[in-house]
Amino acid sequence: MARSNKPKTMSDAIDALDEAMNSQAAPDLNATVSAGFDDLKSAFRENTQAGAEYASRMIDSAKRELSDNFDEVSKRAKIAADDVDRSVRANPWPFIGGAAVGMLALGFLIGRRD
Repeated sequence: MARSNKPKTMSDAIDALDEAMNSQAAPDLNATVSAGFDDLKSAFRENTQAGAEYASRMIDSAKRELSDNFDEVSKRAKIAADDVDRSVRANPWPFIGGAAVGMLALGFLIGRRD
């Protein structure tokens, strides 16, 4: 008997096989299917566990990498901020002029929006 709806996940497929196996009347066929089905369930569990372990290792590696990169970016940002601070304190007028031009351009663009 063919099923009208196909299983969408591996778990659904295993459940469908289990249901079909339990409904078989022929003992030889049932034993053959049972052995193959047990192998399939075992392989599925092992692959699922191996996949979860691999994903966990990859996540840990990514966390370490991000932590190292964050420290490096943080150091560079602090150095850049210190350089800008020294530059602004030494000669503030170009920065004041740049800010004024930027605000003028922003005001112009907002004013044109009808």
